[in-house]
Order: sequence, then C-alpha cells, then structure tokens
Amino acid sequence: MATSERDEQKETNQSDSVKQEDDQDLPEESLKTSWNEASQNPNDLPMSRKAKRKLEHFERVREAHKLKRRQRKEERRKAKEVHQEQVEHSGVASAANCSNRPTKKELNQQIKKRMQEAMDGPGPRICIDLSMAHTMNTKEIHKLAGQIGRLYGSNRKAEKPLHLWLSSLDTSGQIYDSCVKRNDGFDNYLIDKSDKSHTEIFKTEDIVYLTPDSTNVLEQLENDKVYIIGGLVDETPNKFYTLTNAKDHGLQTARMPIDEYMKKTPSGTYNKILTVNQVFDILLTLHNTGDWKQALSAGVPPRIGYVLR
Repeated sequence: MATSERDEQKETNQSDSVKQEDDQDLPEESLKTSWNEASQNPNDLPMSRKAKRKLEHFERVREAHKLKRRQRKEERRKAKEVHQEQVEHSGVASAANCSNRPTKKELNQQIKKRMQEAMDGPGPRICIDLSMAHTMNTKEIHKLAGQIGRLYGSNRKAEKPLHLWLSSLDTSGQIYDSCVKRNDGFDNYLIDKSDKSHTEIFKTEDIVYLTPDSTNVLEQLENDKVYIIGGLVDETPNKFYTLTNAKDHGLQTARMPIDEYMKKTPSGTYNKILTVNQVFDILLTLHNTGDWKQALSAGVPPRIGYVLR
C-alpha cells in the first residue's frame, strides 16, 4: 500500500512539472496578441452599469453632432441658392440699367447740343475780358488760364449752360498760349472768341461790368444783357481798377449781393474779390436755379469769412 501511494504522488508531481514547462514555453508575443484582441472587442467583455451609461451618452452626443452638421449643411445650401438668385436678379437689373444708360459718345452729343443751344438761343451772355494781360506776370496769366478751363468745365456740366465769350483774346499773346498749353482742346471749346474788346462786340447799353467795388447790386440775370467778368488775377489787388476801367468806357456796373445774403464769420479775410471761375459759378448756378443763396454758396469760399444768413 505504501508503495502504491508513492507512485501516485510521483506521477502527480511529474504532471505538474510538465504543465509548468508548457506555460513557460508560450511566447510573450502570443500573450500580448490575445490581450489586444480582447481589448479590441469590448462588447465581448462584461460592462458595468456606469460604463454602459457613459457609452449610451457618448452615442447620443455623437448622433446630435451628426444631426447639427446635416442641418448646417442644408442651411448653407439654401443660403447659396438665395444668393445665386439675388446675383442673377441684380445682373438682370444691371444689364437693364446699362442698356438704358447713354454711352460716352451720346453724353458728349447731349452736352454739345445744350452748349450750342445756349450759343444760338436767347439768354444772358457772359464775357471774360482779357484785355488786362499787360498788368499780370507769367504766374498770374497761368492761373487765369486754369480758371478759364475750370469755368468751361462747369458750363459743360450744367443742365442750362450759359453763352460764353472771350474778348480781347490775342492769338499771339501769352494768355492764348497758356490756355492752349493748360487746357486740352482749347481751340475746340464751344465758346465765342474774339480779338476785339467787349465794347466793340456788344452795345454799350447791353453791357454790365461786374466789379466788387460797384455800388449797384446785381439782382437778376437778364436775357438781353452781357455780363463782363474782368479776366484779372492780381495777387496784390488794385482796388477800383475794374470799376475805373468800366466807368472810363461809360458802362453799367454791378456787384454780387454778398452783403445782402451773407454775414461775416468770426474769422476770415473778408475779401470780396473772387476768382474768375468763382464769379462764373455764381452766375451759372443763379441761371439754373434762380436762387441767390444757392448761387452764392456755389461760388463764395467759406475761407474768406462769409456764410449765408
């Protein structure tokens, strides 16, 4: 009996030894693979209630994000369609506007027509007296040429242009030379030009010489009158020069109604001697509006210290 028990114990020890050896023989990589496979299939593993709740919450949040992305995508699509419709509609409107808008050539033809009608029809005439070139230096003559170009530009833009004249324009003189150099197309200006003086061109009784030194106030523009603007740029103004010149020729004179419609500001030069183009802008605005306040606002610069009452 003792021998039999010892044999059984021996066989058991041998079996355990073989089992341990088999476990030691398994490669380490195989163990890792088995664990990874188990971790990659969480559904195969038992989950706690807390883990399940977290997973369900995660799924709900993910579905909500998907739904929001789909909604945003749909909103962008609709907005794009609306924008495309607006673009197409505005394009049709722009095309319609462009088709109704006159071309540059047509605009120039309209301007020429208005200017020619002013020259041919009844209405007040404005004449720039260029007989005082001898009193100006080269710099002042260049300034005068620039002013003539600006007043012509204003006349072109006006709905009702004025009939313009340039008197005492010597084509061999400095004023003409400066006008040609400084004003493109000067020779083609729709202006009546003459080398004669204004007293030779117009009747004396029709002439009104505009001068800031006159005691007579200009109240309105009359169709049968010619209003003379002295073509003089004098950086050291000679008071009463244009008034004396007009009286020597027995001409009527008038001044702008600055005192009647405007008042002095606390600061300014208070110099009522305006440039040639400023005087013309006043007359042109008055001709188009019949309103002295608008006219004076168009030509009297605020820096001289006068504002409308």
